[in-house]
Amino acid sequence: VDDVRSRLPPPAYSVAMPLRRRNALYIVVALAIAAASCYCRSYVTLDGIRLHGRNVKPDRAPAFSSLAGRAISLRLASLSARHRVSFRELTGVIGQSAASSSVPASTGNDPVLRIPLLESKLACSANETSRVELEEELERIRADAEFGVLRAQMAFYDAFTSGDFDKLTDAWSRAERVRCVHPGGQMCSGREEVMASWKRVLQGSGLPQSGFSIRPTDQKVDICGKTAFCTCIEVALPSGSRLQAINIFEREDDQWRMTFHQAGPIF
Repeated sequence: VDDVRSRLPPPAYSVAMPLRRRNALYIVVALAIAAASCYCRSYVTLDGIRLHGRNVKPDRAPAFSSLAGRAISLRLASLSARHRVSFRELTGVIGQSAASSSVPASTGNDPVLRIPLLESKLACSANETSRVELEEELERIRADAEFGVLRAQMAFYDAFTSGDFDKLTDAWSRAERVRCVHPGGQMCSGREEVMASWKRVLQGSGLPQSGFSIRPTDQKVDICGKTAFCTCIEVALPSGSRLQAINIFEREDDQWRMTFHQAGPIF
């Protein structure tokens, strides 16, 4: 957004006036905007954007799937109003900025990180053909992202079932902000403490055991930017015991890695 702002024409007001006069003008403008918003009911909603009582949303509002996409759209609305640039012109500036920016390959090539930008482009597009193409691309990327999250979750449970500590370690994020709450236990914080707790679990349970497996069922995934929230029911076989679990994954080196795990009994 900062890169986009630098490519826009200067705001309508002058920044060269004395500080005291400029501050006074800011106060007057703020009061005028507040009064106008009450009169015109200018507002921003999740299904479209209204500025100064004039609806500038496309004919068909997009269904945002991420908070990041909503935040970008709200920021675009602010830039559009302040610099008196249409949404279509603003989208062109974004395209020029993206083409000229030097983004590391590990970030720029990650399709998951493109979801908020594509959602924002969909919000700004008035061309039906472009909207259809954007919707198809978004659907494909979201489906691939959800599949990637489920695959990462299955890798975690496979490592747990086999008692493979190295694979279990690889399933977790390298960051220190990781958290884990084992059934009936206290929260473990930090990568070292979390991995030490899993080593105790594997050693205490004597895994791998013949015929033992733990599988996630009733899996639900919600992706918000670089973070994925998963809920599932852990079923341990052959005992059939069930635990309700929540797993949180974050995008790290173009992969989904776990940052939080909590499981508890179902009564």
